[in-house]
Amino acid sequence: MTHKIISILQNDDRPYETLLVLHQSGELKSLCPELCELYTNESGYKNNFIHTMGVLKNVCDKNGDFKMKLVALLHDVGKAKTKKLTDKGWTFHNHEQVGAQMTKLILDDWFIYDSELIKYVYRMIFYHGRIKMHRDVSESAIRRLDNEVGRDIIFDLIEFCKNDMTTKFKDKRDRITASLDTIEQRIIEVREKDEDAKWRSPLTGNMVMKLLGVGEGRIVGEIKRKLDPKLKTGEIELSDAIEYININYLKK
Repeated sequence: MTHKIISILQNDDRPYETLLVLHQSGELKSLCPELCELYTNESGYKNNFIHTMGVLKNVCDKNGDFKMKLVALLHDVGKAKTKKLTDKGWTFHNHEQVGAQMTKLILDDWFIYDSELIKYVYRMIFYHGRIKMHRDVSESAIRRLDNEVGRDIIFDLIEFCKNDMTTKFKDKRDRITASLDTIEQRIIEVREKDEDAKWRSPLTGNMVMKLLGVGEGRIVGEIKRKLDPKLKTGEIELSDAIEYININYLKK
């Protein structure tokens, strides 16, 4: 059995328009009351239902991935339960965590039982605020962010955060997008640096000394400086390196 909202997300080219019509007719309240609770006309308070539809539109316009549509539709579902009016305006502390927990129940109501899909949507919603608020691009901070969010979803999450913008101000969109692009590039750079640090040459100094029948000395360092870069890039294999040493050094 397929829930109506899931069918809309899977089959409708413009699910955001269909969901708006369902909301206006009142039918959406029976299908997902948690979404309807996001709708408000309160002064000084962003209508998060309209925002959600805008984010869903952005996702559909970008690639229409079903998993990302689910994330878009439910990413702010926790805001209705966490909103508070303070002297500085409305706040929604921990709405990501609350929304992620709510999502598990909602997806169950929608007959979604795929544990990997549920886990993906949960984590994307749980951490989307973490990405949006991140500013520190030092190596240690980027490494913590990558490990905390998860290397398997972090680039999806950055892409989603780019879609999670419905502002009409181009300069604001460009500023946020540039910040997200910087985080993405820094993750790539730090990962590459960490991989480089973990690499160990299969051609050890002891192996070279044994092949040549010598002790530590200049020749060992010379050989490794020449062959290690090629071993690292995969240009040659260990057997090639050994053959090179035999041909070029044993006869000297």
